[in-house]
Amino acid sequence: MSNNMKNPRNEAVQAIDFQAALQHIEEQLRDSEDSETIINRLLKGAAEFYGANRASVVEADWALNIGLLTYEWCADGVEPEKDSLQNLVPDICRGWYDMFGKDKDIVIADIDKLKVEEADVYDILSRQNIKALVAVPLYTDGKISGFYGVDNPPQKYMEYAHNMLQIVGYFISSCIRRRNLLMQLENMSYKDALTKLGNRFLVEKFMKRLDKNKCIGAVYCDITGLKNVNDTQGHEAGDKLILRATDCLKKIFSDYG
Repeated sequence: MSNNMKNPRNEAVQAIDFQAALQHIEEQLRDSEDSETIINRLLKGAAEFYGANRASVVEADWALNIGLLTYEWCADGVEPEKDSLQNLVPDICRGWYDMFGKDKDIVIADIDKLKVEEADVYDILSRQNIKALVAVPLYTDGKISGFYGVDNPPQKYMEYAHNMLQIVGYFISSCIRRRNLLMQLENMSYKDALTKLGNRFLVEKFMKRLDKNKCIGAVYCDITGLKNVNDTQGHEAGDKLILRATDCLKKIFSDYG
């Protein structure tokens, strides 16, 4: 048999393993509660299925033009990179995002091939001891919002890796949307709509978690003349007065919760 011909038996074995892995992931999702736990389990499952030593998620913040490594699973003995890989400039991976936009995944069997044409990407990957990787895009509301992938999978799995990663990527994207929604709801529940500072509900939550053995201080402030500004200049002027007052408070007390 020619080396470039696929072995039907190997494909059948791969399909069985693939179905078993998906069943295992489905069981994990059913038993999980929060999005972060689910994402970490998905990364662990994807990495272990392909024999990779790391799996990670990079989310793009297009407003700030940075990328953030938000989730990471590492095999024993593999150094985590989550803390060191923050505020990545998306332009470094611009070629990847262009590929994702054409419905193509990133499959790099040997990063040494990047040394010349993608030197910046090569430097980042080589510092992490990455020799090969597969990455697929993540989507939010139909738009690419980042990517995730596995590092150093065995060469024999490279051509299959993207199949399962695409399916797992759907679940990860769903978890991120759920996380963002919960964060949005929490902000709406615990933050004042005008000042974006914590409201009375956040104070109550803070008090419940407070160590009763610790001493604290509380500062009460009143904005003198607010009613008069509202009555004479309108509520828009009153809102601006409130915002100026809260800016002063934030500058003075921002480090004190």
